[in-house]
Amino acid sequence: MAEEGKDVFTTFGGLKYLWGNVPALDIGQIELNEGTPYEKDFFMLFAASGDLRNVIKSIVGLPQGFQKRCEVFINDKDTDIVARNALILLGALQLDPNEAAETMVHLWYSALIPQLILDRLVKEILPLIDEVCSKTREKASDALLSKIWVFGSRRLRLVLRRDQWVKLPSYLRVPAGLNAMKAQEIRTSVTLSPARKDYWDRALCTQLPAWRLARLSFREEGILLPFGASRRDFKTPNPTFFQEQGIWPMKDSSDPIDGWSLHDVLAWARPANNDIYGGLYFYLQHLFHQFCERLLTSDVSFNLSQMNALELPTFLKGARKEKILFDRIEVSNIVDRGYLGLAATLSTLGPLLWHKDQNLFATLVTLFLNATSEVYHENNANSADVQLQVKRLCRFLQPSKNMVFGSRHSMDSVKYMSALDLFQDFDELFARYMKQCDFPRISEVTGLTMKSKSTIVEPWPMRLRETATDKDFNILCASDRSGCERYVEWKRT
Repeated sequence: MAEEGKDVFTTFGGLKYLWGNVPALDIGQIELNEGTPYEKDFFMLFAASGDLRNVIKSIVGLPQGFQKRCEVFINDKDTDIVARNALILLGALQLDPNEAAETMVHLWYSALIPQLILDRLVKEILPLIDEVCSKTREKASDALLSKIWVFGSRRLRLVLRRDQWVKLPSYLRVPAGLNAMKAQEIRTSVTLSPARKDYWDRALCTQLPAWRLARLSFREEGILLPFGASRRDFKTPNPTFFQEQGIWPMKDSSDPIDGWSLHDVLAWARPANNDIYGGLYFYLQHLFHQFCERLLTSDVSFNLSQMNALELPTFLKGARKEKILFDRIEVSNIVDRGYLGLAATLSTLGPLLWHKDQNLFATLVTLFLNATSEVYHENNANSADVQLQVKRLCRFLQPSKNMVFGSRHSMDSVKYMSALDLFQDFDELFARYMKQCDFPRISEVTGLTMKSKSTIVEPWPMRLRETATDKDFNILCASDRSGCERYVEWKRT
């Protein structure tokens, strides 16, 4: 354990978010909003998409029998994220659903992949990209170039600068001199760094005992497979992770499970109930296969772009003759004050949402990840606040006799203090945050108002409910969630 006073709660490793850090959302929810049958085209915008988990959940969640056109715009400012999303979607559209599902799982999450998967992508996907690079070789490096691929009734449009197009093939080519051993050395220099042993020991304190071995195994191997499954064919570095020489792009705490519902994952962990990565593997195989099968019978168009979300209105205005408006807009947590903030996000993207006269249920979904923690630490919680947290926690966890409050040397203390954060008064903290940011003024200026009743996602989907069981408590403690994640839905006034 670390010395007293030493900060062990810092981040370590690369700063890219190639994997989602909150569970995937279906932002459509047409049956609960517009109702079925729904006989209009449906438009969705993921303005700061990160990976494709919300896109996939939203397509799979379209009502059975939906036959109209669904157009999906997917944007992120990070080139690596957009490149990976493009390759995964091309695989989903071009390959057989069974091959595609397996390919998507490992291209997305495994640091080492079978050579067969890379050969498949090089054969089926790389020529599509090379053709664009060849035909545009005379263009300026900063020229914005668009390519549309058509797969029956499905389309994928990718818009990148010429220099980004030129780089795109490298995501399917293992860097010269990089083998499996060197790739693992690069990755484990972050995920198993001796400098982070104390952080990792503390993280394991909150885990269910049977999950600790599974989490350690993934940190060591970086391959998403059921525990005990053969890794024999996984010898080829996944080039989408190794774009910078000698650099692992993500933090050591990044984990595939964070992007998906633990309840969904555990439902697929059968018969090995505690094999959480095996559960995730089988769940994603099933979900990705559903996604690919749905694409085969749907009129779906994907539009991928790489830019700051603030640039989207200008970009979309020039993309088509007719004005593009959306039934759903999802912006992740760019509304947090450390990013664009609420006012800039709503004033920029709000006008892209259908007015209620055209679609009464058109919704813009925002996520506040840091709001309550900012207010909590700004105001230095008083003893009454802590006493209330202790009272709530005692329902699930009693202090042990040997526990020393505030100590970093006691496993029981670490677990108890970590669990204490789950019982903050999140409603009160967020109310203070809304007052600080002056939500009513932002609403008035931007022409959007908070929906009185959420119809896409619960406001606090990860918070412990009043009816929570000991199992619910243990699962939340073992996850990387704290319950402070606050969704707010907006509509045009």
